Amino acid sequence: ISPRSVACNRLAAADVAHAPPFAAVAGAIRAVLDGRIWVGHNLAVFDLRVLREHFAAIGEEMPRAAGVVDTLPLLQAHFG
Repeated sequence: ISPRSVACNRLAAADVAHAPPFAAVAGAIRAVLDGRIWVGHNLAVFDLRVLREHFAAIGEEMPRAAGVVDTLPLLQAHFG
């Protein structure tokens, strides 16, 4: 985990050291996300890329979003 990510999210490697591997939770993630509207901050640039990479790494298709709302462009449009 990069120092920038630690500063932003307050999560360090020690905090996730005992987390299960992505393959172990991919099915649960798919069940939550598939067919739903996804909302997040910087979702289009960061989170979607990370999800694609992780699902591809285990040879599975990414869940399908019914729609995507990224709050970052909304914030930038209204507050610069």
